[in-house]
Amino acid sequence: MERKSRKIYEYMTIEQKQEALKLLKQDKEELSKEYKKAAKTYPKIVRQVISDTLDKWELEIDELSIDIENGNGILIK
Repeated sequence: MERKSRKIYEYMTIEQKQEALKLLKQDKEELSKEYKKAAKTYPKIVRQVISDTLDKWELEIDELSIDIENGNGILIK
């Protein structure tokens, strides 16, 4: 079953997917650094949400990478 959040990628070109991948990796790295630096100061629920978010972003990065490698994107003429 395909997740609803993936639907947006169906309407992107390969170039747009490459840009989205780049930005997603930057955001993940930034959140990961912040999380490692201050995780102990966050309540348990916040730590769990951040951890879940990082996991979801990693999955999105993997799936976008596969889309790009396979040439899955819309063509604009």
